[in-house]
Amino acid sequence: MIKVLVVDDSIFMRNMISDMLKVEEDIEIIGRAKNGEEAIKMNRELKPDVITLDVQMPILDGLSALRVIMKESQAKVIMVSNYTKDGAKETLEALKLGAYDFLEKPSGEVSMNIKDIKKELIEKIRNAKYINMGALKYTNIESSSEIFKKNTKEKDIKSKFEPIKFRNINKINNKDKIIAIGVSTGGPRALEEVLPKLPRHLQAPIVIVQHMPPKFTKSLADRLNIISDIIIKEAEDGEILKNGTAYIAPGGIHMLVEVINGEKKIKLDNKTPPYSGHCPSVNVLFKSIINIYEKNIIAVLMTGMGSDGAEYLKKIKDIGGRTIAQDEQSCIVYGMPKVAYEMGAVEYVERLNNISNKIMELIDINN
Repeated sequence: MIKVLVVDDSIFMRNMISDMLKVEEDIEIIGRAKNGEEAIKMNRELKPDVITLDVQMPILDGLSALRVIMKESQAKVIMVSNYTKDGAKETLEALKLGAYDFLEKPSGEVSMNIKDIKKELIEKIRNAKYINMGALKYTNIESSSEIFKKNTKEKDIKSKFEPIKFRNINKINNKDKIIAIGVSTGGPRALEEVLPKLPRHLQAPIVIVQHMPPKFTKSLADRLNIISDIIIKEAEDGEILKNGTAYIAPGGIHMLVEVINGEKKIKLDNKTPPYSGHCPSVNVLFKSIINIYEKNIIAVLMTGMGSDGAEYLKKIKDIGGRTIAQDEQSCIVYGMPKVAYEMGAVEYVERLNNISNKIMELIDINN
């Protein structure tokens, strides 16, 4: 039985979430709290397996409560957030602090919306058993907001956007390289470990699929851009790939790479249905780069539930591309990398804190 504590300042929302869960035979609601202070107390007394945690609450907000909960217990926390710009920022901060996942706060207005959210919530609660709390707590270090304060000096911002002669890679040749990354649950924190370590003179573009809803990917890109030397942005349809720039697929839209008039460009596809349940899909991205870059691909699979990306990571390895998977010990969820490894798709297994070094090593070897 999975013991769940529901935390929300709205009695309507507490009742709605409880009603979603109470009919499930393997889930038990053991408590309901209306603010962060109550949540901390009930967490200590009831010792839940999973906590659904609202962000904005009186007396003590969700982020403040989360800091205490992560220090005191092994409870797995799912943030319940509004899909707004501010909500996205707060949710990303919560993921940094130790929440393992999040979902949209039910609106109560559209029955289909509630039905979909119920299915998603139950799935996330059941998946809590796969969470590696060791990795979750290991990466729960300095708050991203503190990092931002150190990296937003005017001189840093200006130097980042000084022109670099070798950024454009418009002409097609057999030496062009690309770095492709696929990641899901635990991904924002994994990307925050890898991308800031890459140098701004990186001799390749980076394309990234992070399983996230719309609005969150833009906030994630902006957040990572501030703390990184390379440029990181949410991808736009038709833009030309540039070295030293990372492009994150927008939530809910497949991202591909295509060649038009001799130029490698981003293609955003909102018409193709989800691939194996995912949109954007890592497999769709990986498939699109194989014929363009062939063996000059460095493909990386990091923490995440399921198997997305494993299929085409194997094809990349088979044609001579270099493939990296995050190791089990540092994954918050050892799902996607595990499937890829078991398929024989992985050349290098690396701890999270060494993936950027391995990428640079392979870039230098290819040069």
